[in-house]
Amino acid sequence: ILTNAHVIADAEQITVLLNTGEEVEATLIGADEETDVAVLKVEHDGLVPMALGDSDEVRVGEFVVAIGNPLDTSSLANTTTFGVISAAAREVTIDGHTNTYLQTDAAINFGNSGGPLFSLDGNVIGVNSAKTVTASVDEYGQPISAEGLGFSLPINEAMRTAKQLIENGSVQRPGIGVSVVAVDEARAEKYNIPQGLLVYTVTKDGPGHKAGLYADDIITEYDGTAATDNDSFVDYLRRKAVGDTVKIRYWRDGEYYECMITVGDLNSIGSEILDDAYGGSKFGF
Repeated sequence: ILTNAHVIADAEQITVLLNTGEEVEATLIGADEETDVAVLKVEHDGLVPMALGDSDEVRVGEFVVAIGNPLDTSSLANTTTFGVISAAAREVTIDGHTNTYLQTDAAINFGNSGGPLFSLDGNVIGVNSAKTVTASVDEYGQPISAEGLGFSLPINEAMRTAKQLIENGSVQRPGIGVSVVAVDEARAEKYNIPQGLLVYTVTKDGPGHKAGLYADDIITEYDGTAATDNDSFVDYLRRKAVGDTVKIRYWRDGEYYECMITVGDLNSIGSEILDDAYGGSKFGF
């Protein structure tokens, strides 16, 4: 059973209320706060799984239906609301965690969390997770209310997380233990350095450090792809599996080098910065 991590956070006991009215004790298989996904297991016959859609195919303007238990589980259970997809890939930060959501104006309230968002063909395309209740504040500091701003985790992403929770009990986060800053054309010309991704920090004993990267190195290619912007590089690494290798070409003090980096799990890499060194100062960063 799929739900939100914040729904079961700090719970000492978890039960699932079936649509028959029966309450069944559930076991927590795993939860991931960053993606806000949790997987539960119940021992019960006759449960029918819902069909899953493809959230990558969702488009703005599509009609959707949300089902959940807003505000009060007993008197408002199985409330159904209708709306449209307002944005198919809205990046939102909630409680310090940034994820990409489906935005909808279908009414979602406190208590809807963990419930399904359906396409009109009856397939689950999202997990209802959050809503924005204030747009901003007025000149007197009073909150200005917002309506129709609900957010659902795309089902493809939620299921990727769920699969790892089921198989491993936790979610691995591929990475190489370096942070980078893009070197644009203007700065490259000014300092006579190549365009690419300047290594800003290196985590001590992380994969990047073990492969020989240091602050102020400039990554120009990864697996044959030109290194041009941070997001593409980070997304590429996230799609890797822990244990995969990435071939890096980088520039250092006028010379080009290559190295193979074995992708690690950011959960276990640590956070100590190598020699407290931060790159970029000599290049105007």
